[in-house]
Amino acid sequence: MFESTENWLEEVRNIAVLGSGTMGHGIALMFALGEYNVRLYDIDHALLQKAITLIDSHLDSFVENGLATKEAKRQALSRIKVTTDLATSIKNANFILEAGPEILKVKQKIFHDVEEICRQDAILASNTSTFLISDIGVLCK
Repeated sequence: MFESTENWLEEVRNIAVLGSGTMGHGIALMFALGEYNVRLYDIDHALLQKAITLIDSHLDSFVENGLATKEAKRQALSRIKVTTDLATSIKNANFILEAGPEILKVKQKIFHDVEEICRQDAILASNTSTFLISDIGVLCK
């Protein structure tokens, strides 16, 4: 558990982003720029490679426009680790963000599978734009 409820956010250092597509890769990038350690998970290594290519391209744009330095880019990229193994992605995560496709059954399965193996004190969230969180978590205990 967190040492105190006052600064629990300061204790969150390890982020898992589940889904590297349209939203997931950008979310991973923002966490990495915020100096969080990020595990980016997806079901296919090719999807993860595409995500890293997009992240690198976005960071290049940030550097070109004076929004980040080359060093900030290097550090952000070093903070993002990719994996196709769900257990590895969430093993040490304090904060787990589901960013899968907007398909209720997929999101429900992700939440169910994550609940079975995540840390007891991990925060589980969704990037849904469509569903109620209570509908997504219906399979959770």
